[in-house]
Parts: sequence; structure tokens; C-alpha cells
Amino acid sequence: MSLDREEFLVNECIVFAVIGTVALVQDLLGAASRYVKGMDPEAAAEETLCLAAQLTLCAAVEGGADAVRMKRVMRGIPVMYLDYALGAAAAKQMDAALLDERPAILSRISRSQTFYAKQMPENRNLGERHLREKLELWMGRISPPELPDKPIERVQCMGVGEVVRTHMLLIKAFWKSATGTQ
Repeated sequence: MSLDREEFLVNECIVFAVIGTVALVQDLLGAASRYVKGMDPEAAAEETLCLAAQLTLCAAVEGGADAVRMKRVMRGIPVMYLDYALGAAAAKQMDAALLDERPAILSRISRSQTFYAKQMPENRNLGERHLREKLELWMGRISPPELPDKPIERVQCMGVGEVVRTHMLLIKAFWKSATGTQ
């Protein structure tokens, strides 16, 4: 099976987007773990994967990606990560019963994906104000209740706005450059 040049470039863009999504998740979770005391790391990881995948989808579509194809890829990232993490935990602990948690986690992931998709439709350009609002929503969702400061204050202290903006610019620019949609 031979890929034509256009299909090869699209596949490269998808790989770039997935790598960028994983890097963004690591950056966001790293910052959050330093600033948000008492957060549930598993719930924060699920939320952050869903947020990062939706942000990446928006940037890729703005850069010229096919929305239907990218939506399928980006929605698959949290699910594949779940399968990988559950499989690794089951193998490490030699306990296949851990895989029984998958349906409940998938349900949470699906709800988070739906939430972020409604907040950030892939056909909408996200300006700086919108990104700030979405990061505030994300922070509120990963933070334990009754923290003394507001989610927006935590986001500002973490300095993740610039990380997200850079990620989105990179994804959009890579798609435009690779597919010639300048």
C-alpha cells in the first residue's frame, strides 16, 4: 500500500498534533500539580486530556485540517490513553480486574469531551479571551472545592496561557505549512 504525497503530509500533521497534545497535557498537569493542592490526579488527567485534545482539534481545523477526520483522532486520544494506562496498571499489578474500571472511566471521559466540545466548537477561532475562559473552566473542574483563591487566579499563577497559545499556534502553523493552506 502506497500513500500519496497529500495523504503522507496529512498523516505527518496528525502525528505532530498527537505529540503536541501529549506535550500540552504534560505541561498543564505539571503546572497544576505544583499550584493546586489536593487535586485528584486521575480526574485531572482525564479532564486535561479532553481539554488538550479539543484545543488541538480547534487549532488543526483552523490550520486547514479536515474537521471530521481530526475530531475522530482527537476524541480517540483520551480513550487510547485510558486503555494504555489501565493495561499498564493491570500488567504491573498482574490484576486483570483493574480493566473492569474502564466503562466508568469512559463515561467520565465522554462527559468531559462533550463539555469541552460545546465550549470550543472546532469551527470557531479561539481568541485570547476565550482561551483564558476555557482555562478557567478547566481549572475549576480539576480543583478540589473550597480553595481560597479563584480558578482564574490559579491559572494566572501557573502561567499556562502562554503554553496553550504557543501549542495552538504551532499546530495551526504546521497544518498550514504542510498542506499549503497559507
